[in-house]
Amino acid sequence: MKHTQSTEVTMIARRRTLTPREFADEFGIDVQRVYRWCQAGRLRTMPKTPGSRQHWRIFSSEVDRVMTVGFPSDPREAA
Repeated sequence: MKHTQSTEVTMIARRRTLTPREFADEFGIDVQRVYRWCQAGRLRTMPKTPGSRQHWRIFSSEVDRVMTVGFPSDPREAA
């Protein structure tokens, strides 16, 4: 079975969370920017234990929100 672009988008929509790398690849942006957004609370993520080495998990609904509203402001630009 061939995978098409619409199939890939559907697969992402069905998943509950995405890694920062998957989120960055979806929009073609730098993964470090996604990490900064997560750290600053600009993207909705699953709770992360302070000081842990686990990666951020971004809710798949954030993909739709970013497509509709646009990218959040970069924390470095706000300072």
